Amino acid sequence: MPLIPFKSKMPRRNDLLVICSWCNKIRTENGEWQEVKETIKSLGLFELDALPTISHGMCDSCYQMVWLKLEKSKTA
Repeated sequence: MPLIPFKSKMPRRNDLLVICSWCNKIRTENGEWQEVKETIKSLGLFELDALPTISHGMCDSCYQMVWLKLEKSKTA
């Protein structure tokens, strides 16, 4: 049976997988941000019986981009 990662009744583990709300990169355990395909492969996500709990945040690059846009809008 294939896993559907965002299905609400899918069994979840207690660890947390943080996804950037802007670019969809995933934060690794060492704090770096990876593309989704890289993370799925490196963590073997679709080989697990239960997926990590998914949450959202913002990676450093997207945070800087949004911050600069907000600052520019203040001076316009």
